[in-house]
Amino acid sequence: MENEDVILAEALAQYANVEPLAGLEQRVLHRVHAHNRRGGWWMWPLAAGAAVAGLCAVLWVRTTPQTLSVRVVSPRPPQIVTLPAAPKSVTRRTLPKRRVFPTPVPLTGEERALLAFAVHAPDELIDLHRRMEEPIQIEEIKIAPLESADLK
Repeated sequence: MENEDVILAEALAQYANVEPLAGLEQRVLHRVHAHNRRGGWWMWPLAAGAAVAGLCAVLWVRTTPQTLSVRVVSPRPPQIVTLPAAPKSVTRRTLPKRRVFPTPVPLTGEERALLAFAVHAPDELIDLHRRMEEPIQIEEIKIAPLESADLK
């Protein structure tokens, strides 16, 4: 066991004393410089998106009507003063409304066929519905073994 440890230690010592391949340091430095040159391009679109999102938030807050409640501190009992909402500067477009919602659509061919079947044979439709709710039962398949005479 000790002999194996000595062999392993000598092999590792020889492995550690080897010089790196020629130009390794230059290749590593070149990759670091190349990464630094092209690494920051994605930050500009991210900053622009954050600026646009902030601007949208500010505009949304400024155009939303708000009711301001102020509590006045005085020796009298507290009273709440409600100020009117700021006037809307942005008009919102309303969409056209239908008389019936959801809007009806024409029946498909299958729906028309089912409706005709229900009108002409309601008892059969009820029987069909009842049979659809019953569990499906499959009879066991029995296969008789082949006779030796059948094989000839």
